[in-house]
Amino acid sequence: MTSNQNETGRVAVIAGGREPIAGAEEAITQLRTRGVPGFAVDVVAPGAPPSRLPYALVHACGPSPAALHVARTLGVPLAASIHTTAADRTFFRACTAVLSPSATADAQLLALGVDPVRLARWEPGVDVERFTPACYAPDAMPAAGAGASARVNVVFAGRLTAAKGVGLLADAFALAHDRDRRLHLVIAGSGPEEQRLRRRLGAGATLLGWLEPDALARALATADLFVTASAEETFGRTVLEAQASGLPVLAVDRGGVAELIESGRSGCLVEPDAGALAEAIRWPARRATLRERLATGGLR
Repeated sequence: MTSNQNETGRVAVIAGGREPIAGAEEAITQLRTRGVPGFAVDVVAPGAPPSRLPYALVHACGPSPAALHVARTLGVPLAASIHTTAADRTFFRACTAVLSPSATADAQLLALGVDPVRLARWEPGVDVERFTPACYAPDAMPAAGAGASARVNVVFAGRLTAAKGVGLLADAFALAHDRDRRLHLVIAGSGPEEQRLRRRLGAGATLLGWLEPDALARALATADLFVTASAEETFGRTVLEAQASGLPVLAVDRGGVAELIESGRSGCLVEPDAGALAEAIRWPARRATLRERLATGGLR
């Protein structure tokens, strides 16, 4: 990015972890909007040395040995932001500051031995011009039909990995579907569990694959219920995206996701148990007024 005469330094943003692109985008947004006065921002590819510009700070999007090396080489502070589970003790203890999105992430970092005075809060946000009920698009979901037998489209969005709780979600949905054939699970995402989910859910689910943000916004605005079963999230951005889209949210009462929901008002929280989650899926599926109330609470 270009510099101007009023700038006193530059920040090198180095992507790391499992979601480097999203992490870099979030870091740049936060650095611009939270006020890093007098600084410009450069994105540096993982493993690539930065240019010879006079960097005053290195910002790592998740654990990045490359970022630690660059900061030590340049003799400048290293900051890191948490985008996935914090587990790299050596890296995070070497940071001057660690930017954490939730109390759940705080606890993970403290367990690694990070000095609490080095923790600071920043909370990822949602583009409410992109994620909005106005994105409703009937062709974004499997045909729902009409009347008492109308299909209820339950959507999940995220990486299809065990850490995201997709096994629990599949087990719970299968139980719920056995008792209410109107239910249909729509999965937006990709990952190593995809084929296992296809075999487990069969015709009861539609897998859309990974969606571009605008396509995801249309899917969320058009579905009937959003469900996530992850108990390990440090934040849970898709919950905010669903709430901003006017979609009622159901989640397990664990991790950073639970910090985003006031159960019964802006969504529902349930224990991470297949039977309990199945019943929780069926409850709002049968009650349009409940879905509307939870959706309104989430928007607020």
